[in-house]
Amino acid sequence: MIKNISKKIKKVLFNLKFIFAVHAVIAVAVSGFLAFNYLFGFGILENAHLSYLRYLMRNTVVIQNAAGAGGTGWVTSGTKSGDTVILTNGHVCGLAENGTVHVHYRDGDYILKVIAVYPKHDLCAIEAPKGATGGYNIASSFVNGESVYTLGHPLLEPNSITKGELSGTQTTQIIVGYDMVCEGEGYTRYNAAQVNPLLEVFGIRTVCVRSLSSQASTIIILPGNSGSCTVNIYGSVVAVAYAANESGTRSYHVPLQDLKDFLELL
Repeated sequence: MIKNISKKIKKVLFNLKFIFAVHAVIAVAVSGFLAFNYLFGFGILENAHLSYLRYLMRNTVVIQNAAGAGGTGWVTSGTKSGDTVILTNGHVCGLAENGTVHVHYRDGDYILKVIAVYPKHDLCAIEAPKGATGGYNIASSFVNGESVYTLGHPLLEPNSITKGELSGTQTTQIIVGYDMVCEGEGYTRYNAAQVNPLLEVFGIRTVCVRSLSSQASTIIILPGNSGSCTVNIYGSVVAVAYAANESGTRSYHVPLQDLKDFLELL
C-alpha cells in the first residue's frame, strides 16, 4: 500500500516537473524573442505588418488624365451589385476627358469609364479592368485615436504607406472653383473679397466653397494622394483621403459612413 502511494507521488512530481520545464522553455523563448526585438530594434513584427500592407497595395492604382494630372484609386466591390470597382475622389474623376481616365493597375495600363459620382461627399467610382477581382475590405467601424495607414501614390510616384491617427470629425471648407455655378447641398458662393481680396486683382468675382463633414487625421498627404484609402491595422478601409490643410499638418478624409453609403448604391 505504502509503495503504491509512493509511486503515485513520484509520478505526480515527475509530471509537475515536466509541465514546469515546458512552461519555462516557452517563457524563455518568448522573452528572448521580445528582448531581441527590443534591444536590436529590428522591428520584426512591424516589418511583417508593413509587408502585409504592401501586399494589399497591389489593389491600389494610379489615375491620370492625358495631361498627367491625377490621383490614387483602389479596388473594392460595390455592396448592391457585388461588382468590382475602383474608388477615388470626385475631384480626381473631375479630371476625366470624355468620361474616361487612364488607370495603371498592377502591370497594365487601361482607359476606363467613370461610372458614378457620390453627391454628398468627395467620392467617385470608376469601372475596374476586366478580370480584376477582390480588393480591399471595408471596416465595420473605427475608434478615434487608433493607428491608421494611408496607402497611395503621393506625387503619383510608387506605392507609399503613411502612418498616423484618426483624430475626430471636423467640418472643412474646400474651394471648388471660381466664377462658376455654385448650387447643391453644402455649396456656398462668396464674393471673392470675402475669401481673399487679391482674387479680385485677377478678375475673379465669386468663389464656390463646399463644406464637408470630414474625418481629421495626423497623416501627412501630398498631391497624388487624393483618393487614397486609409486602413486600420488589419488592412480594412476606414476612410478615404481627399485634402490637407495649408501647413500640411492635418489631412482630411471621407468618413467611413459616407463610404458605406456610396458602396450601397453600386
